[in-house]
Amino acid sequence: MKKYLSNGGVISHAALKAGVHRRTAARYLKGQHSPAERPKPGAPPGVRRRPDPLGGGLWDAAVTWLKETPEIKAKLLFEHLLGTCEAWAACAGQALRTFQRRVKQWLEESGPPKEVYFPQVREPGQSMQFDWTRIRADDYAVTIAGRPFEHLLTHAVLPYSNWEWATPCYSESLLSLERGVQDAVWELGGLAPVLQTDHSPAATHQISQEGKERTFNEEYLGFCRYCIFRLKCIVAGHTHLKNVAGI
Repeated sequence: MKKYLSNGGVISHAALKAGVHRRTAARYLKGQHSPAERPKPGAPPGVRRRPDPLGGGLWDAAVTWLKETPEIKAKLLFEHLLGTCEAWAACAGQALRTFQRRVKQWLEESGPPKEVYFPQVREPGQSMQFDWTRIRADDYAVTIAGRPFEHLLTHAVLPYSNWEWATPCYSESLLSLERGVQDAVWELGGLAPVLQTDHSPAATHQISQEGKERTFNEEYLGFCRYCIFRLKCIVAGHTHLKNVAGI
């Protein structure tokens, strides 16, 4: 358009300078718009150009099922609905993909909320995980006077590097927890800022008999304050969720 205005209105010269065909230049000049603004033929955006393959009540019936059983597989539901109406059976070969896409979209927009998962990001030197493990005769052959010695170990591990340390103990008690953590720290030669345990009675207790909420024991909190640990505890039944208490 700039070339056309500057050369006195010669379309062929303007088309040559712009690198397009003369007819293309004439069409753009006539419409006074750029190629990106040129209206596209056909139906406007958002308007269906062919009949809905899930029309005739098929999709409405599917939504009724999805509201009651959102976990049902799209293909299984589609085949079931086709078997309930002869008119719907005619679209068996052409509407399955459309049906699956529409079910996926419905679940994203109107389906039940999904359980939230937090990524398990492991950073070097940021946490130490602690638990007890029972060693049985089938796991490790330790014998005393010819008899297998089944014993308990406190087990500390750094989740990033998988460095681990174990200390023999007699029970899952606060005393064995403190000793196991201290032995691991001395062997490691350093202190991780976060100490993570499960809901062991040695570290936590139930707040009330009615509810299932738990909190950390005062003795365990005092030990972590002394060692300058921050606490992290796995939520029972949800290993991907964690509640955190700062010390």
